[in-house]
Amino acid sequence: MQVRSLEERATGTVQVDGPDGTSTTRKLEGRDCDEVVAALAVVTALAIDPYGDAAKESPPKPQPSASAPPAAPPAVTPIGTETPPQEQDLRLPLAASAPAIIDDDWLTGAGYAAMSAIGPGMSSGGSVFVGYEPVKGPTLAPRLRITFSFLPPASKVVEQQEGRISWLGARLQSCPVATYGRGLAVMPCVSLGLGSAAAEGMMPGGKRSSMGWADVGASLQGQLDLVSWLVIDAHAGLIAPLTRYTLVVDQPATTFYETPAVGGEIGAGLAVRFP
Repeated sequence: MQVRSLEERATGTVQVDGPDGTSTTRKLEGRDCDEVVAALAVVTALAIDPYGDAAKESPPKPQPSASAPPAAPPAVTPIGTETPPQEQDLRLPLAASAPAIIDDDWLTGAGYAAMSAIGPGMSSGGSVFVGYEPVKGPTLAPRLRITFSFLPPASKVVEQQEGRISWLGARLQSCPVATYGRGLAVMPCVSLGLGSAAAEGMMPGGKRSSMGWADVGASLQGQLDLVSWLVIDAHAGLIAPLTRYTLVVDQPATTFYETPAVGGEIGAGLAVRFP
C-alpha cells in the first residue's frame, strides 16, 4: 500500500495478491491522506473477505407464534425509482352506430327541374331552393327544404292540335331519415307541391286559361359533398295531383289533355352549405 500527498490532493495505491497467484491493483484519489487511507482499508477488506462476517453473526429470526399469522413485510421502494401512476380504463364500448351530431346547417342552390302530369310529356325549367339541416347522423337526419320552380311555356302537339303549358310554384319537402357513406347521403323524402298551371291554345281562336295546382309526392334524394361547403344534389320521385283538369280545344271539339292520376318529377343542382 502506498499513499502520496500532492498539493491539495492525495493518491493511494494498494496491491492484493490472491492465493491463486493473481495480483490486483487499485488506485484511489481523495482530498487528504486520511480519506485515501480509509478508502484503501475498505478496498483491502473487501478483497480479503467479500461477504464479511455480518451474515455469520446475525441473530436468529424470531419464530412466528402459532396464534397469529406472520406479518407481511412492508413494501420497499428503491431510492430513485417511482411507482408508475395507475391508469383507469376509460374506454367506452363501441356503439352499434355513431351518435347524431347536432350541426345546424343551411343549404341554398339552383338547378334543373322537370315535372310531368301538368301537361303532355315532361315540362322542364329552372329552380332555386333553400334547405335546413338541423341534425346530421347515421339514421335520424330530419331535413326541410323549399324549392321554387318555373317551367316556361313549351309547345305540345296532340292530334294536330298545338298548345303551350307552363307551371310556376313551390314544393315543400321533408326528409326524416338518411344513410351516409364517404360523403354521400341518401334519403327518402315526402313533399307537397303548390302552384299555378297555365295553358294556351296556339290554333286560331285559341284561349288562355290558368288553374291552381296541388300535389303530394314521394322521392329519393341524394347529396354528394364535393367539399364541406359545396354539394351536388339530385332527386327523383312520383307525384299524385290533388287538382285535376281537362284541356279541350273548341274547333273541332277535342280533348287536348287530361291530368293523370300519377306523374313524376326530377331535379338536380349545385348547392352551397353554410352554418
